[in-house]
Amino acid sequence: GLDLTLDSRDPHLWQNPLFVVEYVESIRDALVQADPEGAPDYRSNAGRYILQLHELDREIASLLDPVPEVRRHLVTFHDAFTHFTARYGWQSSAFTTGDATEVTPGSIVALMERIKSQGILSVFTEPQLQAGMLESLAKDVELELGTIYSDALDGEVDTYIKMMQFNANSLVDHLR
Repeated sequence: GLDLTLDSRDPHLWQNPLFVVEYVESIRDALVQADPEGAPDYRSNAGRYILQLHELDREIASLLDPVPEVRRHLVTFHDAFTHFTARYGWQSSAFTTGDATEVTPGSIVALMERIKSQGILSVFTEPQLQAGMLESLAKDVELELGTIYSDALDGEVDTYIKMMQFNANSLVDHLR
């Protein structure tokens, strides 16, 4: 199986659809063990969803392919996308590994210098986070501010698959 070793910096393993396949298999196996009579349904439903996850993985890779290599750098407020960027061969940077209390002036300056030196055009914020600081910084250095979801869904993005498709499209829209 896949190595699901928890990265101490980023517990957002579901940002890699192939890790979610492992989740589905584990859930399927636990349900089969707890309710053997329902095993055919659990196996069938899991099998269909696993196929969708593999298709999602291919779709994301295809969507991201037109982004020039020099722009394949996802900059977000907090470090929730390392498993996503590792899966698709991108770089990632964030202002904080946790919540806003961990942001320091030094981390802001260091990341802003990296943004300038690498010619990054956009930074991304999550709908559920208070992104006032990131919005101000983006305006100050004339960066576009895109939206990306790590774990909170809403009326527009209400399933895991829609979240991942939205994220890939948002990256392409802002970085191509």
